[in-house]
Amino acid sequence: MDLKIQLVHLHQVYIGNKHNSYTALHIRNHATTPIADHINVYHDTTKIFKVDYEGGVWSKGHITASGNISASGTVYADNFKSTGGDDTIEFGDDLHVQGTIGIG
Repeated sequence: MDLKIQLVHLHQVYIGNKHNSYTALHIRNHATTPIADHINVYHDTTKIFKVDYEGGVWSKGHITASGNISASGTVYADNFKSTGGDDTIEFGDDLHVQGTIGIG
């Protein structure tokens, strides 16, 4: 693959193929700070992953982890599903429920 690295306006770097048909990586920073504002990762011309300067992460597809996932804030989800084969989800601490628990 022929690689092209392009500096734009001293605040953005594009890394991709030399024929400009896609960008593999895009890094941008604000003019007032020397750190990256966000990093985008592309497959062809489609953005598939982004990390912003506040630690926010966006992914076009699934995120898979083989280890633990931890959160210091609120976890938002529409669905939890057991993968242990016994249809049981275990909580190691007290569980406080605000709202309704349905049994079906």
